[in-house]
Amino acid sequence: MNRKSRLVIPGLCVAVAMMVLAACNGGGTSLAVVGGGTGGTGVSMGTISGFGSVIVNGVHYDATGATITVNGNPATESDLSVGMVVKVTGTTNSATTGTASQIDYNNDLEGPVTSKDASASSFVVLGQTVVVGPNTVFGGTLTLATLASGNVVEVSGYRDSSGTVHATRVELIATSLLPGGTVTVAGEVSGLDTVNHTFTIGSLTVSYAGAQVTGVLDNGVTVAVKITHYITSGPLPADSVAVQPSGLDAQDGEDAEIEGIITSYASAASFVVNGQAVSTNSGTSFVNGTAADLAVNKQVEVEGAVNASGVLVAATVEFEQATNIRAEGDVTAVDSAAGTVTVLGLTFHVSTSTVVEDESSAQLRYFSLSDVGVGDHLDLRGYQSGAELVASQMVRTDPSSEYAISGPVTNIAAPNMVIEHVTVETTDGSTQYTYVDPVTNAPVTTTSARSFFGVLTTGTVVQATGTLVSGSPSYVINANTAQVGKVGDGEIGD
Repeated sequence: MNRKSRLVIPGLCVAVAMMVLAACNGGGTSLAVVGGGTGGTGVSMGTISGFGSVIVNGVHYDATGATITVNGNPATESDLSVGMVVKVTGTTNSATTGTASQIDYNNDLEGPVTSKDASASSFVVLGQTVVVGPNTVFGGTLTLATLASGNVVEVSGYRDSSGTVHATRVELIATSLLPGGTVTVAGEVSGLDTVNHTFTIGSLTVSYAGAQVTGVLDNGVTVAVKITHYITSGPLPADSVAVQPSGLDAQDGEDAEIEGIITSYASAASFVVNGQAVSTNSGTSFVNGTAADLAVNKQVEVEGAVNASGVLVAATVEFEQATNIRAEGDVTAVDSAAGTVTVLGLTFHVSTSTVVEDESSAQLRYFSLSDVGVGDHLDLRGYQSGAELVASQMVRTDPSSEYAISGPVTNIAAPNMVIEHVTVETTDGSTQYTYVDPVTNAPVTTTSARSFFGVLTTGTVVQATGTLVSGSPSYVINANTAQVGKVGDGEIGD
């Protein structure tokens, strides 16, 4: 099926949802948090999870009258899309509502795909490795499976400590790069050579000899590079190189919130998230973990206030929960007041932090749980939190006979298994199985049930897609595919 898909990140996964602990004083307070600043304008950086306003980090921002830019150019709210990483400047008047004065979006990459590794859920653009996960948003009909070398894509996401981009959104710009086509890349400068006027971003070498340079180039600074004369070998000749502000670029006392990956960690009192210096103290609250869990390449959402040194002093740090549960099928129950929806007997909680999109023929831009009805076809992805299933994403599609279930296997009776209380029937010689060989560590695709079940153990995460054999109360799926360790690879309906 050709459908739009989501993010998030193997080993890291999904985009994190953070509680916004806003103070209310009767009229628009700042992005106030426990232990936060003294009022005024606040800053929030994170992925757009939906519209009906612009929803970032669980807050619905009214964008009426806001100044909006896309890659430095004037834009409107209609130019923004789910999955884009944006910076919002504005005020909040409750824990979930606010008013944006400015929204800025800048992509990480725009250029041709030079290679793809489907088994690693990754591809390369302009020397930058891009990883997709179960919450990556793919624009239009693009999926990882249909992405081809030469395709020109725009990528938004978060970089880890190695410079790998964990994509929150991937958009197809063109099937190939036309002569004179422009490419862009943003990232950290290394290997600066002031004699030959070159530097590297990842494995890409850039020549700035004839470029308009804004700011002071140095190793470790983040730059945005524009190139209009793309070449396939040698240093790429930049037309412009602009040094970017570090992190949130917030002022002393401003309340701030940021989602991203820890790229540098010295201690709980000194680490970096998405370019922003962060510190915690005895007053910091931790969600889904403790200070001992802070480490390089952990994805977190941090809320607090910026001090005079530009450091975000955290009032709250929330650790990302890995998306490892998926249920695709027809809705059997929905309660918009309670914020729940049920598919395949699994009830998910949907919040303002859930990435939502309508990929049905209705194509509602301002789509929410209140638009979902019994019988609608949904693809839900999320994770277990205590006794509750939390949806990290919810996508409505047109009616389909395709069903999918992902999660830890709780019972094995070859050639059948149970995943999240759903019985999955497979057929030797017909079902396509995919797993990683425990000896060679190489991916294996086979139709042999014996080979697949020979390596399968309870607790292993498996994704099965197929047709519904029976429904409530005992759901049974007849699988045409069964994949170990998969929760979609960022492709709804893959």
